[in-house]
Amino acid sequence: MRSTNTCDSLKSELKAWKQSVSNIANKFESKSGHAKADVLENIEDINILAHDLQNRIDQLEETCSLNGFDNIKRQQQIDVTYQLNVRDSDVAVETIGGGNFGG
Repeated sequence: MRSTNTCDSLKSELKAWKQSVSNIANKFESKSGHAKADVLENIEDINILAHDLQNRIDQLEETCSLNGFDNIKRQQQIDVTYQLNVRDSDVAVETIGGGNFGG
């Protein structure tokens, strides 16, 4: 799956969660007097959660617009190639090390 598809899927999922959390907050906020006062702290927590979800959506949009996932994959491929080269060079050094020459 290309990174743009992954980003779109993640954004859709986060937006759905945010909408659900916001709906819950709205239900609590629509209560009257004592009922609302009893859950006021919870309403604030729910609003904070909705705000955090929006921050994650914004962060994801920024990361995806920079092709961040593609860059991470490319770097992982470079790292794997480098590790193979290091391993091969270690084997070569062991094979031709000082103890294998002459006397």
